[in-house]
Amino acid sequence: MPRIFTRTITTPAASRQARPGSRPVVSLVTDFGLRDPFAGIMRAVILGVAPDALVIDISHDVAKFRVRDGALLLWSAVPYLPVGAHVAIVDPGVGTERRPIALETARGDFLLGPDNGILLPAAARLGGITRAHVIISQQYRLPVVSASFHGRDLFAPAAAHLATGVPIDFLGPAVDPSRLIVGEWPEAEVYAGILRTHVIYQDTFGNVKLSGLGPQLRGALGQIAYGERVWLRVTDLSGVRDLEVAWVETFGNVPPGTPLLYEDSFGRLCLAINQGSAAAILGIADESEVIVTRVPLPAPGPGFPAGPGAPTMPPPWALPPTTAVPPPSAMPGPAPVDEPAPVEPPWEPVPPPEPEVATWEPAPAPVVEPMAPAEPEPEPEPEVATWEPAPAPVVEPMAPAEPEAEVASWDPTPDPEPEPAPAPWDAAPPADDAPTPELVVDPGRDPDPAAEAAPDPVGWDPFADADADAPAAEPGTEPAPEVATSAWPEAELALPVDAAGEEAAVAEPAPEEERPRRRGRWRI
Repeated sequence: MPRIFTRTITTPAASRQARPGSRPVVSLVTDFGLRDPFAGIMRAVILGVAPDALVIDISHDVAKFRVRDGALLLWSAVPYLPVGAHVAIVDPGVGTERRPIALETARGDFLLGPDNGILLPAAARLGGITRAHVIISQQYRLPVVSASFHGRDLFAPAAAHLATGVPIDFLGPAVDPSRLIVGEWPEAEVYAGILRTHVIYQDTFGNVKLSGLGPQLRGALGQIAYGERVWLRVTDLSGVRDLEVAWVETFGNVPPGTPLLYEDSFGRLCLAINQGSAAAILGIADESEVIVTRVPLPAPGPGFPAGPGAPTMPPPWALPPTTAVPPPSAMPGPAPVDEPAPVEPPWEPVPPPEPEVATWEPAPAPVVEPMAPAEPEPEPEPEVATWEPAPAPVVEPMAPAEPEAEVASWDPTPDPEPEPAPAPWDAAPPADDAPTPELVVDPGRDPDPAAEAAPDPVGWDPFADADADAPAAEPGTEPAPEVATSAWPEAELALPVDAAGEEAAVAEPAPEEERPRRRGRWRI
């Protein structure tokens, strides 16, 4: 079943409405390309105004200065986009007197771009224009507006504000939609048995898109089945030539390298070659006129001029038009008297209006009723200080004191520390003037049994070996006086004992370097 587009808005997405809480949507169509930073800068400006915005890049590779190409791409895309603000910039007249405009459509979208016809086809597909305004407000553009980059300075910030809910009338004064500039968008002419169209676009595959739509072809030729043959008369700068092609549903219905006529995914008629470029192989250029018929047309004659811009007269066997009235230039001779006057289009192309003096003022801010000024409070009368004596402090009776607990008396004077008892082996130091007795050890005396019986305080006698090696005393000799020895041979001195059994004074020991040792005993 062939598709027939019966509405201007053709897709489910076109009927969507903006939902509260949804992300704002901004789309972009430009001829800036991707080599330069222009497209990225526009995205950055949009996100600077609306950080949560969803930015959709429809295309940045529109042919340079081809306003109609940009209009076609925007027309193809808007039914599938969410409701939002859509920017289209192909602007050869940037910085001149052409106006930057913003349009509101019946579906709720906003279209922004230069007033050169790029927005009107998309606006018609979205239900028509409800309001149009010029973008001149300083509050919704960048502080500095250059003469060559209005996409960054005007359209991107204005689109971001509209997408976030700013009313369109805040952007500038309203303009009459009928006075907007209509671009070069040739409409197809439908006659009985003839469809007159023009080439308006070539895509990257070399497919040639025509201004006519699929429903218009069926209106001119009647119900036509896939596989039937049709004739194309192509008129361009090189002359006039006829082509016979098959009307098919898609490319694969014909062998590779075979030309075909089909209805593309947007409902537009296209001339193509399976796995080839129709623009290059067939030599079809932009602006070419293409007439589609079921049978070949007669050769051009004196009454059938050909060439670009020449009026094309329907063949003698053509029936009256079915869906449109041919323009007077396409009819032979003067128009009949009883023929109705041609219908004027609702938006007649007019030359650009004279530059208007901007008399628009921004919408007034909501009037806030001023609050009634508060009545001034009366100044307080100066108070006279009256001194009154302060009342005597109330002395509360003290509670009977509880008996204090007995505290042990403590004498802060410390007890005198007891003097340490002298060691049993310590002897009083000798007087300075006392003579130092000479200690003589008798090696032959008998050991004292009592001394031997006494236990050694240390448990070891350092002189045991020395006494054992000493020679025995000769008989008849008097034993030498005993010399008391200390248990600490190096720390203490031996105390001499005289014959009476008293300890003699011990001389102060000499320095260590003057003490000669002999077999473990000291000699002084």
